[in-house]
Amino acid sequence: MKNNPKELIDDLKVIRTIHSNQFRKFANYNNVYLVITIIVAVIISFIGFSGIDNLSKLIGSNEKPYNKDIIQFIMNLMTLLILVITVLGLIFKFERKTSKSYNAIVNLTEFISDVEFTYLSDTSTEKTFKSDDLPLYSHKYKSLINSLPPTKDSHYYKALKTIKKKKKIKKFIESEEYDNKNKIQRLIYLYKL
Repeated sequence: MKNNPKELIDDLKVIRTIHSNQFRKFANYNNVYLVITIIVAVIISFIGFSGIDNLSKLIGSNEKPYNKDIIQFIMNLMTLLILVITVLGLIFKFERKTSKSYNAIVNLTEFISDVEFTYLSDTSTEKTFKSDDLPLYSHKYKSLINSLPPTKDSHYYKALKTIKKKKKIKKFIESEEYDNKNKIQRLIYLYKL
């Protein structure tokens, strides 16, 4: 563990950004998964409650109803699709991964805040960990890092890019240029960053 609180906090912020990116990714996957599940379930429910005979008359005409075998095949296909979607949900576990990433963000933020309040506040003159506090923070750091979900090197590089982009966005928002642009111009400028 680093002896310099600022360096430690900078490293922890990168790790937090990694898990923040992961959280967003898994939350998006989970939302898409839920929407697809709901759409397929609604279609199956509609076909099931309407009845194949009624649907064949509705799609076709009273004189020449639509082929009931095709409607039955579509219903069977949709039922199979629900089964496949359910199995995929059990395999990928997007909701669980989202929850783990969220907990990592919360725990990292708490640890960062703890170090900042103790060592980087305006009243603190300490620039390194006190010798008495070093074992405590070292233990907290090790426990926290061991409890985090695994990540890849590519996640680290993406986190560095995210942090760089956030700094650019912050600089733009704090500038006069931000105040001079309308809402659409701001969105376009932020999109280009």
